[in-house]
Amino acid sequence: ALFYDISDFSIIDYVGGLQDMEKHRVCMIGNPHERYVEDPVRIWRVLRHAARLDFTIEEETARSITYDRELLGACSGARLFEELNKDLMSGFACPVFKMLHSYGVLPILFGDAGRVLQDEPGAWDTLAHSLSVVDSFINPGKRFPYEGILALLFWPWAEKVLRDEARESRDILNILHSELVGTEMAVTIPKALKAAIAQIISIVVRMFSAMETGRMRWSLKKRSRYNDASIVFSLLYKGEVIDAKD
Repeated sequence: ALFYDISDFSIIDYVGGLQDMEKHRVCMIGNPHERYVEDPVRIWRVLRHAARLDFTIEEETARSITYDRELLGACSGARLFEELNKDLMSGFACPVFKMLHSYGVLPILFGDAGRVLQDEPGAWDTLAHSLSVVDSFINPGKRFPYEGILALLFWPWAEKVLRDEARESRDILNILHSELVGTEMAVTIPKALKAAIAQIISIVVRMFSAMETGRMRWSLKKRSRYNDASIVFSLLYKGEVIDAKD
């Protein structure tokens, strides 16, 4: 909304944008409700900008998010997936997801998985800690497996699913894949990625079981997602990222 006049090297500001920047504030141009109705993805973008810049959100801009957040459920799932990808590997995943959680957006975006994060005691704290570690790992330029971050996102949900499904009597991978495919969410996650998420989580579950029993199924090493699962497991179990190759 700011213009730069090359004739006199001045900034033209018709909407008070410079003042908002000085006050470290995100403010929607015009009526926030009307802007969100025009394009609900703006809700996600408002929260992202506030989180990344550590800005506050102007009162009416924030209030309208609470009223209009359900509009995100009618957006293109593929477009929402693009927005998700902007955050996962950005190094700001934790603060952005904290904003999404604070404004009750996670259940709309991620269905049952989002409801677990919003409502289950301890679920959000687990994800917030994991994303914080991932951000600290990524920011110096290191690589964390993309599918691994998605697995961390769905880990609290997976724990609840497996508790409810009596995991000892059934195939963990099939349970997770079936539940993940059947979960209704606004974000469209490609089938191949859902399969990868299910496989990573199933291996991590076996690793936790091995820590309890002392019996490790070394055949797990032959699975294509073993290295990614080892990194996810190290984060969940030790609170730090340890590469499977180390």
